[in-house]
Amino acid sequence: MGFMSRRIRSAFFILGCLAIGQVIWWAYLLISQQNLIAHIALDAADKTQRFKTMVLFEGTFFIFFWGLSLFWLYRSYFSHLHFKTTKDNFLGAISHELKTPIANVQLCLETLQRPQIDSIKRQNYISKALQALSQLSSLVETILTLTTANHFKETEKLVNLREFAIQVLNKIEYDSTKNNIEIQIQENQYLTTNAMATELILKNLIENSIKYSKDKNSHILVSSYQQESSLILEVQDNGIGMDKSEIQKVFEPFWRSPRAALEAKPGTGIGLTLSSELARKNKMRLSAESDGIDQGSKFKITWDHI
Repeated sequence: MGFMSRRIRSAFFILGCLAIGQVIWWAYLLISQQNLIAHIALDAADKTQRFKTMVLFEGTFFIFFWGLSLFWLYRSYFSHLHFKTTKDNFLGAISHELKTPIANVQLCLETLQRPQIDSIKRQNYISKALQALSQLSSLVETILTLTTANHFKETEKLVNLREFAIQVLNKIEYDSTKNNIEIQIQENQYLTTNAMATELILKNLIENSIKYSKDKNSHILVSSYQQESSLILEVQDNGIGMDKSEIQKVFEPFWRSPRAALEAKPGTGIGLTLSSELARKNKMRLSAESDGIDQGSKFKITWDHI
C-alpha cells in the first residue's frame, strides 16, 4: 500500500470522515431512542415505528454506499497495481532497448582503436555504429514525442496519400528479403491532415508489423479505401496476431504482449500508445483488429467527413 496514489489516499480519507459522521449520527439516534423509552407517551409506538423506519433507511443507504465505495477502491487499487507492473516492465524494456545500441557503438569504437584494422573493416564498423546511433535517436525521439503529445500540433496540409506512404516507407529500415511490403493506394488519393502526426503514426504501425511478423513469408499491405464519408488507411500483416484480450490492451501505455516478451521481440510498449494519442488529438481514429493468434493483425487510421 506504500505506493498508493494520492487519489486513492484522498478517497480513503473522505470515506473515513463519512464513516465517523455516520457513527456519530447513529449514536445520536440511539440516545434519542433511549430518551424516547424513558419518557413513554401515548404516541410512543408510532414514534418507535418511525424511528425503526429511519434506522432501516439509514442502514440500507450506509451499506449500499460503502459497498459501492469499497468496490471502487478495489478497482482503483488493482488498476494502480497493474499500472505499476506495466511501468516496471516498460522500464526494463526501455533499459534493454537503450543498452543495446549503446553497447554496439561502444564495441565498434573499441574495435576501431585497433591499429591493424584495414579500411574496409573500418568503414563497416563505422556504418554499424551510425546505424546503432540512428536506432538510439529514433527511440529517444519516440519517448520525447510521447511526453509532449499534448503540444504536438502542426497546420494541416494537403498530401498525396500514395506518395506520402512511399516516403514514410523509405524512412524505415527493414530487410526487404524478409519483409514484403506492398502499397495499394490510388495515385489521385489526396487528404488534408497533420502530416507530421500522420507520418509518425504510419511509421509506428509499419514498424510494429515488421517487428511482429513471422520469420518467413512475411507480407505487409498498406492500403486505403473510402467508406461513406470516411477515408480509411490500413496496415495489415500476416504476423503473430492477437486474441481479444490483447486487442483491448494494445493501446495501453507500456503494455506488451506476453508472447513478445517470451520471444524476446524488441519494443518498449509506447509506440502504439503514442500513435493512439496523436490520432485522437488530430481528428483521426486508430483501431486494431485480428482474427486470433497467428492470424495476422490489421490497424486502421480513419478520417471522418472527408
